[in-house]
Amino acid sequence: MNNLRQIGLAFHSYASDSNGFLPTPPPAELAYYPYPNDVYCPFSTANGGVGELPVAHTTWLYRCLATYLRDDAHLFYCPSADYKDPVWGTQWNYANLVGLLKNNGGTGGVGNIMHYTGNPWFRLDRAPHCRGAASWGTDPWEGWPGGGPAGLLMMDSSYATYRWYNHKVNGTEVGKNVLIYDGSVRWYTKEQFRWEGPWPCVN
Repeated sequence: MNNLRQIGLAFHSYASDSNGFLPTPPPAELAYYPYPNDVYCPFSTANGGVGELPVAHTTWLYRCLATYLRDDAHLFYCPSADYKDPVWGTQWNYANLVGLLKNNGGTGGVGNIMHYTGNPWFRLDRAPHCRGAASWGTDPWEGWPGGGPAGLLMMDSSYATYRWYNHKVNGTEVGKNVLIYDGSVRWYTKEQFRWEGPWPCVN
């Protein structure tokens, strides 16, 4: 939770210095998704682990906020992160991923690590109740929904392809830490993590 809380402070500091706007990616990062003109359009997860466009988007986001985070890349990883590649057997964990993030390795090919949701092209205070209406970074095969809590700005992500999760009990993801647009951080179990507002959300 502390990592997300510090990232939340960095987001607010960045917005304060940028006329209320969040770090805004290249247009190609949002074009893949079906809600480009809505507050709840999520940031693409397709470029999380490779150096494209021309920078892996996780690396790009870190660079945007690094000044406000004292260049600490550890904050972008949940301390419980522990992934093992099922093909190559490579172990990725909290200790050895930071160098990849800083040097445009993104997440090292393990999918997203922190999922940045809510359209960053819009000001932080625009229709915050709609943020979270459509979110990625969850595993639908494990019963997780495609929408999250209202106001969701960032959460620790799941990589469903290889069942890489952060908060596991017997191999099953049981919940997520969620950064809300106001800077608060809350824990949601899988049963609590859902969108309860109107659809589509008017923003």
